[in-house]
Amino acid sequence: MATNLPQSKISIKKRYSLVEEKVRQAEKDGLFDNLSGKGKPLDLEEWRHTPPELRMGYSVLKSAGVAPQEVKLKGTIGTLKQEIRETNDPDLKKELIDTLNKHMVDYAIRAEKAARRRR
Repeated sequence: MATNLPQSKISIKKRYSLVEEKVRQAEKDGLFDNLSGKGKPLDLEEWRHTPPELRMGYSVLKSAGVAPQEVKLKGTIGTLKQEIRETNDPDLKKELIDTLNKHMVDYAIRAEKAARRRR
């Protein structure tokens, strides 16, 4: 369903209708059949500390390979925590903890700045 009206002249309801129609057509055409993660549970833990209003946008950016620094930091923090749990080397554990702390401070600063921008 194509329309020649400028975007500003199309109502929100009409836009949703157009989007829904496109999604239904894509589904009918099988465009969603081979998506990675199909049939697998969502990893809700990954976005636990991300404000709800930012989760979808961050998820889309991450899927496109252009995740914001905060998302990359969260991944690094998770990896470091796992490595700390798994290592038995006290020197390596100390080094990993120091690195983890630096990343956590960086993340906290970025999260606070983002929260202030939203206020």
